[in-house]
Amino acid sequence: MKKNITAILVEDHDIVREGVKSLLADIGEIEIIGEADNGIDAISIIESKLPDIVFMDIKLPKINGIKVIDQLRKKVQSTKFLILSGFNENEYIRASFKAGANGFLSKSSNAAELKVAIKHVLNNKTYICSDISSKMVDSFVNFDNAPSYETNKWTPLTRRETEIINLIADGFSNKQISIKLCISAKTVDTHRSNMMRKLDLHSVSALTKYVLKKRHKLEILS
Repeated sequence: MKKNITAILVEDHDIVREGVKSLLADIGEIEIIGEADNGIDAISIIESKLPDIVFMDIKLPKINGIKVIDQLRKKVQSTKFLILSGFNENEYIRASFKAGANGFLSKSSNAAELKVAIKHVLNNKTYICSDISSKMVDSFVNFDNAPSYETNKWTPLTRRETEIINLIADGFSNKQISIKLCISAKTVDTHRSNMMRKLDLHSVSALTKYVLKKRHKLEILS
């Protein structure tokens, strides 16, 4: 790698940001010329300083990292974007590269893999860390048996079940849902049982967590 590689670090958690800075210091040859803890500031500082590489988290306040890259990609064509994220599902990886990311690393990656990733993206190569790439291969091999997130974001739920599961997650009781949807409380309970069976979930709290996770994905990927 060349000397004095300029970099900007975008991460909203101070302790994680300090940890990445420590890893980069051990690698050497990289100068951190800016930091941001939210998407708005990230766009501003990247546009003004035009670094060689940006280390980008996905989950950020104001604007998430994927949208930051999407907005900047054509404006800063020489800058490389390396995602450092705890969100390792295929949807996030696809969305990141579609937006213009050059590499994707799990936050569990070590310094050695970080160094390899930096070298790859600065040499105009795409990089995906080993633990994620193995999952992607497995997903590709089993593609025919995998549910389609993009064609039906709430697979395998019906429209009515989707309405009910969202209301459950919002804290409505069976009686309140029955009044809101003009159906009986017994029908609501039947739908809830069917949803739990379809999704292999075994409590209302698990059902709520499922919805909140889905909503978070839709917010980031929309």
